[in-house]
Amino acid sequence: MFVDRETDIYKNRIQYMNVRKIMTLVLIVSFCSLFFMNFFVEGFIITISVIALPILLYWYEEINPFIASACVSIGSPLFRMMSLYVTGTTLPRAFEVIVPEIFFYLSYGIIYDNIFYKNDRNLSNFSIAVFLSDFISNIIEISLRTGFSGITLNIVKGLAMIAATRTVIVLISIVIMKNYKSLLVREEHEERYMKLMMLTSTFKSEIYFMEKNMSFIEDLMQKAYKLYKMTEKLEGNDDIKNLSLQISMDVHETKKDYIRVIQGLEDITEKRLHDLRMSMIDIAKILESSTKSYISSYRKKIKFEVHVDSNAMVKYHFYMMSVLRNLINNSIESFDPDSFGVVSLSIYEEEDNVIIKVIDNGMGIKKRDLPFIFNLGFSSKYDANSGDLKRGLGLSIVKGLVENYFGGTIEVDSTYKKGATFKITVDKDILKGE
Repeated sequence: MFVDRETDIYKNRIQYMNVRKIMTLVLIVSFCSLFFMNFFVEGFIITISVIALPILLYWYEEINPFIASACVSIGSPLFRMMSLYVTGTTLPRAFEVIVPEIFFYLSYGIIYDNIFYKNDRNLSNFSIAVFLSDFISNIIEISLRTGFSGITLNIVKGLAMIAATRTVIVLISIVIMKNYKSLLVREEHEERYMKLMMLTSTFKSEIYFMEKNMSFIEDLMQKAYKLYKMTEKLEGNDDIKNLSLQISMDVHETKKDYIRVIQGLEDITEKRLHDLRMSMIDIAKILESSTKSYISSYRKKIKFEVHVDSNAMVKYHFYMMSVLRNLINNSIESFDPDSFGVVSLSIYEEEDNVIIKVIDNGMGIKKRDLPFIFNLGFSSKYDANSGDLKRGLGLSIVKGLVENYFGGTIEVDSTYKKGATFKITVDKDILKGE
């Protein structure tokens, strides 16, 4: 019962959408019919509505072309009749002029429906349908206007030329629209891909941090269990013994929770993307786009520059993206909200090494803080709204990833209130994963 009701709702929604599309088609074609020029005989016009109609029928492929053309056969002539009346033509005469147009659109819909809509919907059938619908419908209309006696060979040739010309225009328009749509789809896919890459790199860095903490958790669990064993030998210390055992059990549960979270993050990470190598140029492009969006969203007056002179391939590209994103965001956060600054990412090669530099002219780092910036939990930044210190994981993760996954080194050079430069040096072969 519920399924039937949902099905009815879905069908009603589809019908409503189709009605809206037909009404849109009628309005556009009717409006286009107001732009015309007289041709061959009195009342017969050449109008761009006959170009708009097949384009819309092709685009709204789910609507019935005969029903749509039948609606146009009412709407478009009415538009023209009103325009004739406004310009001084009497209503009877205006009605007489537009009657053949009704048959034009009706015949157009019938021909188009049988040649294209009910057969293979490819461009070849579409072009044939457009040409014949235009050509035959025009012959029918002009025959009605001349009482079936005024059609000459020259008129037939002229109508064929007009139909062929309009068909070419329609086909060119369709091809342009399809290519434009494909371009939009590609851009949308690229944007989604970039967001997926950035999101996955975030997951990967968090997974790395959690895996790194697993050893601390394991060590803590062993110490708690060792304490339990020690208290077990002592008499009269049941409370301490039970508490130490409970701590050991709690730490063990925490470890299992960590494992479950890590597995969950790994499951939602694109493993196929992880197995593919990515060039430094592509990584830089993705970071450039996401960083500029990040700067724009926070309305900071910061210019971000990218200079890449290396096409080295990267095996652990998610980790590299996480490293660079953390360094770039760290630079961006070093600026005061109203200050103007420049952050640059520079990637180049020196002998067998790839050199990566992130440079900014922000607040820099105090000399006393330099020895500690890569320590876990160290942070000199705070949330301006809450006053809370940032969690201080970014640079710690960066150092760990650079050393553990890329076998590289990271250096920092900074002058307080003048800026900072982070330099990463990685062997090209290790970067590639060979």
